[in-house]
Amino acid sequence: MKSFLPASAVIVGVSLLLMSFAWGILFPATRNWTEEKSKRMAELNGKGHLLGMQITEAKNSPAPRKGRSLPELQKDFDAVQAEYNSLKSDFEHARDTPKTAATYLRLSGGAFVVAGALILLAKREG
Repeated sequence: MKSFLPASAVIVGVSLLLMSFAWGILFPATRNWTEEKSKRMAELNGKGHLLGMQITEAKNSPAPRKGRSLPELQKDFDAVQAEYNSLKSDFEHARDTPKTAATYLRLSGGAFVVAGALILLAKREG
């Protein structure tokens, strides 16, 4: 029974390593991030830059111009920025989750392989 444990640790470790390499294929980041979200994020980014320039222009112009007032522009900018930050957070989560899981699998698999191999070598030596 005791000789079975190191070999099984190596087998489990190799299995975890193989699973870590396949994790990105089995659970791609595109599963949680759609093309529509990507387009919306790009649209909000452009709109935010445009509103930011309009706010800067409204602050720097001495005489009020026709168009929207500074409080209106600031309100729209804050709404666009909030939605953009929410989408950006969703994107980063979708991008990082498969990578994080694969890293944990890879590290634990490596630890199992090393531990099992060390025990096997120690038994052969002793």
